[in-house]
Amino acid sequence: MITLVIIYLPEYVLDSQLIMQHTPIQKTRNIHYGWNRDLLFSFIELYESHPCLWRMDKEAKFYNKAAKKLAYMELVDLIKKDFPTADIKFVKAKIKNIRNSFRREYNKVENSRRIPDGIPMYSTKLWYYDLLLFTKHQNIVAVRN
Repeated sequence: MITLVIIYLPEYVLDSQLIMQHTPIQKTRNIHYGWNRDLLFSFIELYESHPCLWRMDKEAKFYNKAAKKLAYMELVDLIKKDFPTADIKFVKAKIKNIRNSFRREYNKVENSRRIPDGIPMYSTKLWYYDLLLFTKHQNIVAVRN
C-alpha cells in the first residue's frame, strides 16, 4: 500500500510590511496497487490453461523449458498493466505464494475429515480454493532462479 501525500501551498499574502504565510494543508489518501479478485481470478485461469507449469508429466511439457517460458511470459503480459515491473521471477513467486496458501488450506480440510463425528469439519475461507483444486495431486517442485 502506498500513501500519497498532497500538499497545498497557498500564495503568500502581503499586508503592508507584514508577510503572512499560510500553513500548508496536508491531505492524505491511500492508494492500493496490487492484486484484486478479478486479476487473481484471471491469473489462476490462465495458469490452469498452461499445464506445462503445474502438471508434472511429459505430456504436459513440464520439462520443456521453452514451453514454460512462453507460458510465464503470457502470465507476465496479463499482469503488466497492474505491475509494470513484473517479470518471470515475480510470476513464479506469486504462483508459489498462492500454491502454498492453497496447500495449507487443503491440508486443513483433509485433516478435518479424519476427526471423529461431533466435531464440525473445517471450512476454508480462501476464496480461490476451488479455483486451485486442479493442482491438488501435483507436487511442488523447487523453483531454481
